[in-house]
Amino acid sequence: MFLHYGFFVEFFITQLAVITIMLRTVKHRDDLYRLPLNSLMFGLTSAGAAIIFHLSGGKSGNISASFFSMDVLPIFLYVITFYGLNHFLLYLLRRYYVGYEEIRFFDESLKWDLLSASFVLPFGIILAILYEMIGGVAFLLLGFPLLSAAVVSKTFYKSQTLNDLLKQVSVFGQEMNTLTDEDLIIQRFSETCREIFGCDEIFMYDPDEYSLDGLRTVYIRQFTDRQTIEHSGTDEVSEKVCQRGKPLNYGTKSERKHLDRDLISPEINSVLSVPAVRNNQVTGIITLLSEKKNNYTTYDVMLLEILANHLTVAVQNARHLKDAREESHRCRLTNLYNFRYFEQLLLDEFDHVEKTYAIILLDLDHFKVVNDSHGHHAGNIVLKQVAEVIREQVGDIGVAARYGGEEFVILLPEYSTEEAAKIAEKLRISLEMQLFNVTTDLADRERAAVRLTASIGVADNTKSDDHPISVLRNADRAMYVGAKNKGRNKVSTFGA
Repeated sequence: MFLHYGFFVEFFITQLAVITIMLRTVKHRDDLYRLPLNSLMFGLTSAGAAIIFHLSGGKSGNISASFFSMDVLPIFLYVITFYGLNHFLLYLLRRYYVGYEEIRFFDESLKWDLLSASFVLPFGIILAILYEMIGGVAFLLLGFPLLSAAVVSKTFYKSQTLNDLLKQVSVFGQEMNTLTDEDLIIQRFSETCREIFGCDEIFMYDPDEYSLDGLRTVYIRQFTDRQTIEHSGTDEVSEKVCQRGKPLNYGTKSERKHLDRDLISPEINSVLSVPAVRNNQVTGIITLLSEKKNNYTTYDVMLLEILANHLTVAVQNARHLKDAREESHRCRLTNLYNFRYFEQLLLDEFDHVEKTYAIILLDLDHFKVVNDSHGHHAGNIVLKQVAEVIREQVGDIGVAARYGGEEFVILLPEYSTEEAAKIAEKLRISLEMQLFNVTTDLADRERAAVRLTASIGVADNTKSDDHPISVLRNADRAMYVGAKNKGRNKVSTFGA
């Protein structure tokens, strides 16, 4: 077009093509800035290539085979300048306007631009000669093979893009196998969805048979800067996916107008929701939302289903690992923490750290009498009830553990000996007033009520260099010397 009719006609047609393509591809009003930006970029590209063409001696308008033999250098420079300047302006926009600091000028796209230039140059010359000789029929003769090549190229590009995305999904799956924290897994999943699908919001649900809508909200994240909308329930799209076990993909708001309860933000157009399935059971729902129209393709549905299944496996593994760790930290009889966990917590949190804390050590008085009178099973029942009393008294202010046998230990962060002694006294009174009901194993399984008292020792890290194990031993000494040896059923503080 440029060789036949000159710069202004080529400029006008290029601008018309840019405007048409941008109006078809821009899916949201926030992206309208791309229209003048692309128009300016292609305008500068056309002008720059035309200037180089004329400066190198080229002339447009009189086209013939002899013309190309004389003006091959200007034509070559025109094509190279057009593609090179376009790539350079695009690089500047991405680097300094968008802020992609890691982008390089000599990248994969430059290679494709040069490849396109080597393809366009000979076809452009042939088309110009044929057009001069036979008119518009030339577009039919060369148009069909060019169109076929474009279709093949587009198909190849799509397959290459899908292959790259599948590699990214594979890397995500490998990363999930290394993570053991559920919150971190979910956070990384949402970031990956943002990278691959360009979503503006993400909802994640677990099936819940006790919920009215059958779902329990696990995670909601909004990536845009607009005002966050409080979600008072689950969205109907996710509910339908959970019920049917099949994905749903809506490209516009009008496609969702049949829904009775559309709790999705009014700015959202595209909604893609898929089930995470494990052993033929729906184990979760992933819903992506975008302000762009028709943002998600059939490829995206497939990729999100793969990601969702990776997520399901990773989350279930993390939960199993957490349960196993929790079980290993607990006394199986009382469900209090065991002493191994308590000791490690004490060392991790308070060794070489200037934090105030107190330790309460409790020993049940004459507990052997309970075992001898009612049997060891009854004794275990009493220990479980004692643990419940301790849980009620300590609550969230400290950490309680079974020290061993009929001894229990309590860690109270940010408590002094005097403050901890008040907690210990309340606990002692509660135990003294409590009736522990048991079934006697030694006499026809008769029901019996048992009363207990406890001797309690209290100590804190009075000195900043007190080792945590030394504080524990001080509480032990206070319990034996100040309580056990002085009549039992007492609270004794170390150093008193």
